[in-house]
Amino acid sequence: KELHDKHNNVVKEFFYNMNIYKALKEYDFEKNLFFRKEIIEKCRALMLIDSIKEKQDKYNALREKWFDAGPVSREDYERLHDEWKEIANHFHDQLGEYYDKLHQEQEENLKRKKCCWKKPG
Repeated sequence: KELHDKHNNVVKEFFYNMNIYKALKEYDFEKNLFFRKEIIEKCRALMLIDSIKEKQDKYNALREKWFDAGPVSREDYERLHDEWKEIANHFHDQLGEYYDKLHQEQEENLKRKKCCWKKPG
């Protein structure tokens, strides 16, 4: 009887701890979901900024926060990941276009300098 009572107490304690763990996990998922949604909204607001440098700096800071954020439930993860990927692609495309244009201008300037520069001698 004593062994049976000990076993029952251990089983009760185990399920009590499991319920606490599940509740904490659920709370953590909700908190992380809110945090990630907040980051997505801030990124959407960044799309309205004209300055590429400012936009890039703020996006990189938000990107770090995104990867530091904790996990969310599987259902929410897929939806949030798709939204984040769409935003990230937008920023990468925009930055790529900007830097491609910048490199093209630099090449044109270099051609003009080489054309007009004469070697001494």
